Formats: sequence, C-alpha cells, structure tokens
Amino acid sequence: ADFNIHNYAMSGYGNYQSLLQLRDLLQQKSAPEVVILAYGSFHHQRNVASRMWEQTIAGIPFATGFAYPYLRLEEGVMQHYNAPLVYDLWPLQGLSAAVHVAEGKYAQQHESTLNADAVTQHVIDEIHGICQSHEAHFILANVYDTEASARMLQHYAGKLPVIDLSLPPGDTTVQLSKY
Repeated sequence: ADFNIHNYAMSGYGNYQSLLQLRDLLQQKSAPEVVILAYGSFHHQRNVASRMWEQTIAGIPFATGFAYPYLRLEEGVMQHYNAPLVYDLWPLQGLSAAVHVAEGKYAQQHESTLNADAVTQHVIDEIHGICQSHEAHFILANVYDTEASARMLQHYAGKLPVIDLSLPPGDTTVQLSKY
C-alpha cells in the first residue's frame, strides 16, 4: 500500500499550534485520512505560554518578537492570545542562586494556576472533534516518558486511539504499548 505522509511538526510548537495548523490545512486542502497528534506533557507549558516556557525560549533568535498563539482558561472560559513571549529576569537573578531558585519556584507556582492540563485536554478534544467532523481517524501519540504524559493517555484510553511512542531516558529499545 502507498501512503502519502505529511509531517507538520514545528520545533517549539505545542498542541494548540497543531490545532491551528489543522484548521488552516482544512481550509486549503481536503481532510487527511488520519491525523496523528504527537503529544508530550512538555506541550502543557507551550499551550498556555507559561513563564517556564517563556524562560526556555528567551533569547532564541527565531522567537524574538514572534507573536506566539496560546490559550488560557480564565473563569471557566477558554481565551485565545497571540502575543510575543517576554521573559523578564528578576533583579539579581543572574547573580544570585537564591534569587534564581526563588524565581524557579515562582514560575512553577504560576504554571500550576494556568490549568495547563485542562487547556491541553480541551485542545486534544477539539482536534478529535474536527477529525470526527471530517471523517478522519485521530490517534494521540505520546512522545515523552513522564507520569503526566501517562496520566493523559490513561484519560483518553477507551475514548480514542492512543499509542505510547516514548522511551525512558537512556533506553535505546523500542517497545510500543497500546492503552
């Protein structure tokens, strides 16, 4: 059998950007037969543009001034934003380990308030819904070996096809698990 495969992955994108790409694709072309969404728990930060994600991409030339699309769940309503990501160092952060650690704790606390799991589930559900409405098969493929990723696969087990393509750190063998 012949397959025509298109990879729309982009370095630095999250699942929300994948959703936007799928919408654009469907306006330009007919629906694909199968959509495979590469998912890893690291996408949570990207989907909500957390402070930790801003720190990760700070100073990367392609990200400078780039309007980054992201979602936030605010008072029960999903809000879309499209803004440059700006990471501002705390005073003395580059000079003091204590300030650096405090900023890291603040960033983790801030991220926990963004409901990133719920936002990511919303995005996955929306992609799944679009696929259903276009009679395309949808597969959620985990690519990152973490407890958070495993919880997400368990959440969707039995609801849609999921596959775990992740490898534990340092593992060079390939084992596929179906949930």
